[in-house]
Amino acid sequence: MAPQSAGGTGFRRGFSIVIAGAAGPHRGAAVRVGMALVAAFFAGLSFSTTAANAACAPDPATSGQTITCSGNDADGFQAGAGVNALNINVLSGATVNDNGAVAIGLNDSSVVTNSGTLTAGVGLTGLRFGDFNTVTNNATIMVGDGGIGIAGLNSNTVTNSGTVTATANGIAISIQDNSTITTSGTLAVGSFGTGIFAGQNEKITNTATGIINVVDNGKGIYVAGNSTVINAGAITTGLFQTLPGAAFAVGGAAQAHDSALLTGAAEMKWLNGFSLAGVFEGQFSDVTSYYAGKGTACYSW
Repeated sequence: MAPQSAGGTGFRRGFSIVIAGAAGPHRGAAVRVGMALVAAFFAGLSFSTTAANAACAPDPATSGQTITCSGNDADGFQAGAGVNALNINVLSGATVNDNGAVAIGLNDSSVVTNSGTLTAGVGLTGLRFGDFNTVTNNATIMVGDGGIGIAGLNSNTVTNSGTVTATANGIAISIQDNSTITTSGTLAVGSFGTGIFAGQNEKITNTATGIINVVDNGKGIYVAGNSTVINAGAITTGLFQTLPGAAFAVGGAAQAHDSALLTGAAEMKWLNGFSLAGVFEGQFSDVTSYYAGKGTACYSW
């Protein structure tokens, strides 16, 4: 292969492949060998292109399909409106990055197994879903300040044997009502963060190998009411660590059946290394409301 001359000293894009055969009775064999090398060369190019473009596919998807995430997905996966009953598999070694809102976003009645890595930025969500989903995290989910690692609505089953990490003001797992959460892995959040934030009628279990690690001014497990929490592992908040083997019921006033959860984030970066970011989140209903905000300034050099 040689670059082609484009009028004197310049070059044009492209290449040529020259097959030089021997004269006489061996000429045909030489040509066949040359063609085999050409075929192998283009097969190598095709393989390289496929690996570089690996992502979550098919995308977009229709209800009932199986989506497989491999390689490096730069802009995540979001199920379309009304698309339900998906089967999502994030393979070992795969990385799914956020699309500006979530790394993976689903609706209802889907099954998700993460054996790779999900990443989301400031104020964003790693894995978000609606109702009646089954979610298993066997590997890694990482989100930035004010982000949520796993966020779901009602009647979900969430199992974590991997690691979910959220930095300051973040939440590792946030679920509304009537769900089951079991963690035998690690939930780690920064200051003012929460390991598990749950609504009512929940069953939450931190098994013997489970670790919930929260920095100062954070909450290991926050439950609205009428739920059962079993801790056989370790919950550390700041300098305080709970004793394992404790089980207790949580009672209290019921939450509103209908509420709006709002999260907003914005970030501005300048070429001189200075950046500003802001996060707002809140929950609003006819009987309760809360909201919080945070701003950060950063200079990198």
